[in-house]
Amino acid sequence: MPHDSPRASLTPTDGAVRVACVSYLNARPLTEDALARLAGGDGVPAIEVVRDVPSAIADRVRQGEAAMGLVPVADLLRGEPALEAWPVGGIACDGPTLTVRLFARKPIEVVRTVAMDTDSHTSVVLSTLLLMRLTGRRPEVMPMAWRQGETTDAGVDALLLIGDKVVTAAPPKWVYPHQLDLGAAWQQWTGLPFVFACWAGRAGEEVGWIAERLDRVRDDNAPRRLELARLLADGHDWPMDLAEAYLTRVLRYEIGPRELAGMRRFAAEAHAAGLVERDEPLVRELASRG
Repeated sequence: MPHDSPRASLTPTDGAVRVACVSYLNARPLTEDALARLAGGDGVPAIEVVRDVPSAIADRVRQGEAAMGLVPVADLLRGEPALEAWPVGGIACDGPTLTVRLFARKPIEVVRTVAMDTDSHTSVVLSTLLLMRLTGRRPEVMPMAWRQGETTDAGVDALLLIGDKVVTAAPPKWVYPHQLDLGAAWQQWTGLPFVFACWAGRAGEEVGWIAERLDRVRDDNAPRRLELARLLADGHDWPMDLAEAYLTRVLRYEIGPRELAGMRRFAAEAHAAGLVERDEPLVRELASRG
């Protein structure tokens, strides 16, 4: 694939091109670069990974602070300028996800009010969709102030938590005895994988050379996920055995036909419920990878 020139606004003064990604354990197989494929040289810019919460990634890309980002799928369905998915990697599951979960004081079927961790727009939309289906009503949603080891939930029926804190700082079971793993609930409903985020850039922008290098990093790390889990678990405060299962068996990092079908089903359902602006994501068609 030819190396298209990056836009000047996306190139920091040090010559690197930035891509934005989350800091959670789940994203590390997409950005850990054992073979230094993201390094520059021979006139090709280096790619610098900057980290943020999921909800901030899309704005970084839209505003030109990053050439590409690991964008939550819900953010592909709203906002301008439009963002375009490059199916060279993402974070998905085909069943339980472990790190996107509702914790409820009462049975899920009677939940009416939810304090939501707004770090992930996709998880907020997905949990709203699932609760509408399971309860027959749209839940009352409020943002949740979350700090390490505590939540401010204002006495609501349920909490939505995402990311490492579901494992490292889950609320007590005696207060929240009912749980719903959103990935498992989606798979049971649709029979499809769920994609939480995928690499994306601004629509029509020629960032294929960046996408190609990110794809190679993901591919290099496919056989290294067990090694990465063992190397990174402690730094994320995860139990080793759970980190190993999470990176090697729970998560999916390729965005293939079934994952794209799941993205399109999510877009259609969320649009029909009035939760997003677009009823289908923009997806860049890739040439055969050979």
